[in-house]
Amino acid sequence: MGVDTCWKWFSDVFYPEVKNRTGRRALLLLDNAPGHFDVSERDGVKIALFPPNCTSWKQACDTGIIAALNKGY
Repeated sequence: MGVDTCWKWFSDVFYPEVKNRTGRRALLLLDNAPGHFDVSERDGVKIALFPPNCTSWKQACDTGIIAALNKGY
């Protein structure tokens, strides 16, 4: 996925959904893949990138998030 595609998804899909469903500040965490865009903020939605070489830490977080989603849905 290129930077243009990633930004289009953020602008056309993610950002409107966050604003319409929550109306609150949000944080979008992305890995540091080359296709992702730079760290920024848009009207209360912060974009942050995981630092390089943190795969083992990030996978543990993924497991907990997935388990919570499976339990809730």
